Amino acid sequence: AVTASDVLKNDPSVTSSSTPGDSALYAQVRGFQAGGLINGLQVEAIRPNQRNSYLFNVERIDLLKGVSAFLLGGTARMPLGGALNYVTKMPTADPLTRLTLGYADGGRVLVHGDLSRRLGDESQFGLRVNLATNRGDTPIDGQDFRTDMAAVAGDWQVSDALTLRAAFEFYDIEDRGYRDRYGVDPGFQIPRAPDPRINHTNRWARAYNRGGYGFLQADWRVAPGWMLTGKFISSREPERGYEGSYAQLVGPNGELTVFPGNLLGSLEDRSTDLTLRGLVETGSVSHELVFNGSHTASEFEFSIDQTGVSFGPFASNLYAPVFVDRPAFNSDLPIGKGLVYRGAGLAVSDLITFNPQWSALIGLRHQAIEGESYFGPGGAQDSAFDNTKTSPVAAVMFKPVPSMTLYAHYAEGLEQGPVAPQTGVSNPNQAFPASVAEQVEVGVKWESEAKLLLSATLFQIERPLAFTNQETPLPRFVVDGTQRHRGLELFASGPVNEALSVIGGLTLFDADQVETGDPAQNGQRPPGVPVYAASLTGDYRLAAVPGLGLYAGVFRFGRQDVDALNTQSIPAWTRLDAGVRWRTAALGQATSVLFNVDNVFDKRYWASAGAGLQIGTPRTWRMAVAIDF
Repeated sequence: AVTASDVLKNDPSVTSSSTPGDSALYAQVRGFQAGGLINGLQVEAIRPNQRNSYLFNVERIDLLKGVSAFLLGGTARMPLGGALNYVTKMPTADPLTRLTLGYADGGRVLVHGDLSRRLGDESQFGLRVNLATNRGDTPIDGQDFRTDMAAVAGDWQVSDALTLRAAFEFYDIEDRGYRDRYGVDPGFQIPRAPDPRINHTNRWARAYNRGGYGFLQADWRVAPGWMLTGKFISSREPERGYEGSYAQLVGPNGELTVFPGNLLGSLEDRSTDLTLRGLVETGSVSHELVFNGSHTASEFEFSIDQTGVSFGPFASNLYAPVFVDRPAFNSDLPIGKGLVYRGAGLAVSDLITFNPQWSALIGLRHQAIEGESYFGPGGAQDSAFDNTKTSPVAAVMFKPVPSMTLYAHYAEGLEQGPVAPQTGVSNPNQAFPASVAEQVEVGVKWESEAKLLLSATLFQIERPLAFTNQETPLPRFVVDGTQRHRGLELFASGPVNEALSVIGGLTLFDADQVETGDPAQNGQRPPGVPVYAASLTGDYRLAAVPGLGLYAGVFRFGRQDVDALNTQSIPAWTRLDAGVRWRTAALGQATSVLFNVDNVFDKRYWASAGAGLQIGTPRTWRMAVAIDF
């Protein structure tokens, strides 16, 4: 896996879409936009709709849903539906020296070095360094992508009771010929998906993110059975922006209206979390207590230039794009304060174990979310909000046999409100107040002797509905009514036998809009939520050739509606990915060779209708060789 989308595609509860070289990943969990964290701390720059995070410095991605997000802490402003937690690489117990070389369809070259060592007389110090570059053309016409990354992490075992950790990462990402999503006018059927290699974006267009973060953590065993953990992260992107055009689909034959634009900006984040965990025994009943406090602050600064260009919008087409010379953008735009968010949370929970069969979780969380937007004349403040909420969480678990768990839980939470799009609406960039979401979930999990994990879950999530209405001459982005998602998740992960492992499942969505104030809209499906999503990936190890494995994955997404009235939609689609891997020490070093192909049959499809139309991935092959020295 090179990007976050490579990992997330295996879980059908996650709707994600990106194409080769995309600097943005649009991810939804259970049909709602996912939140993003680094090592359990909220960071806006890592939000899945901000950038498609490359995994050079990521050990794993934890998908958090419901109670798991609550127990993690650091959730002052997290969506209740789900979040992606990027756990970064830390020093390993054993020495590691790994070089990875890769090449991808179109001409992208990857070089990645990963070095880890223990230092000191008692190996009390750890150091890990990751350096990577991935650059070159993609299979999409006129698109080339570059990402450079440097990361260093260290730990210090001060004593048996105290461990300190620190991590720093710097990245520079640029996507030239960046292909954004398409906006859609109402009143016509969505045309067939174009050849995914065609790029309507001008060759001079680019999206870029340059910045980094610093992370600190201290774990202190204050008493037997009690651990105090403090975390802090500061993230800053002094350069982030987009120079290019926004395309609006205006007709059934692929007609486009293209709006040149230039966005300059910066982003700064700070997040702090303090958690005390401990075990208390009261007779035969045990209590795992958690006390948590968290605080986040984010500030977006940017300016948008759509008027200071040498010409206005121009006509183009999905199937025969029109290209123009770079307009005279105003490169001296003043960058002013745009959006400011602050969030604070206090939480307490008790996981009560009555006996080996029965346990329960009870908890409370108090949240405060406030913010301001500065899009008035001359950068004046034009809106502000300050919301607080104390919310419960409760769960009960029953294990009829040690390998099976039945559970039910309820949770509420205050969530950061949406922000109107930057273009295509009459109220661009308007920030809406925080709102309350509710989630109910029941399910069962079972693990076989071979460690195959099977699960089935029923869930319901309700939150305020945000959508773009049909006002003329420009639609308006509004928050009105309730968006309710009910669903069934079936999931399997792990070995079936010594040769075959599988991962995948099925999610059925019963999503609707209620209490919108518009009888024609009530009961309709929210845009961008598929009727169903299914995936199944199998990995088969060939006994005749030690270390050789074959894998294939099938991904199927149901119909998605484009507009709130469900008059426009994109059809269901199916995609096949496949590959081969070989692990060997025949050359005297532990070596892994990987070759895979996405979209084997070169299917043309609209991947997603959430926040605009996203063209699917063209057939793309990649190969990589990782050598441990």
